[in-house]
Amino acid sequence: DYTGTPVQSVITTPALGQKYFYAQTMSGVKGVINIKGIDGLKNLGNVIINKAEIYLPVQYFTTDPYTVSSNAFIFYKNSSGGSTVMVDQLASFTTYGGSYNNDAKAYVFNIGRHVQQMVRGEVDNLGFELNTSASSVAGGRIIFSGQSSPNREKPYLKVYYTKF
Repeated sequence: DYTGTPVQSVITTPALGQKYFYAQTMSGVKGVINIKGIDGLKNLGNVIINKAEIYLPVQYFTTDPYTVSSNAFIFYKNSSGGSTVMVDQLASFTTYGGSYNNDAKAYVFNIGRHVQQMVRGEVDNLGFELNTSASSVAGGRIIFSGQSSPNREKPYLKVYYTKF
């Protein structure tokens, strides 16, 4: 029951997620990310995506009673309204990322293969869903900084590509 909490406010009014958004284990909430700028890559002509990093800073302090998950996962939203594992995660978990970096206070994902599929028109840009690891067996939550967060660190997508 999220009644009266910031989580409930974001669920009711998704635009509030521009400041902070959330992911929680145990059938809790899932963060959703929409990156409209990816569609602009199609206008560049023939490109090869070498790397595409999503950097997601979190609000966490070591004195916080609720720890963040050691890993998070990012899935892409599909046309049937569900979410699907990205080819990046299936191809190489070590380059995909998703481990929590306590020094950076962030999760970083490399989704270059997926962005390449988007540029080719093989998958649609319908957004992404964030889940925490061990979501069915461990209690935890993540508070992510949004684009309008008052904090210095903001989420971003950095794309490295070669035009040919």
